[in-house]
Amino acid sequence: MLYAAAPLVPSWLLASLATGEIAYAACAIAVARGVRGAYYAVIALAVLVLAVSLPQPEHYAFASGGQTGPFLIFAAGSALQACLLVAVPIYLARTRRR
Repeated sequence: MLYAAAPLVPSWLLASLATGEIAYAACAIAVARGVRGAYYAVIALAVLVLAVSLPQPEHYAFASGGQTGPFLIFAAGSALQACLLVAVPIYLARTRRR
């Protein structure tokens, strides 16, 4: 994603995107190690990503401007964030410790 975004965004935004990817990687490592609190961090990151990216008209302008690659990255990323917001709470409810 960073490679695709580099020519389209200013450097400060590229740094923010890289920070977000590092945060998701850290959460993935924590989930793999069995840290239950990491699931809540994943939910927070998904909400943050959607709250920041969905209102941006530039993301939708990719589709109307014929830039299908960047638009597909945006659409797939948004869909995956939404999937996380559904799947993680279901997983947590099914594995809740009693």
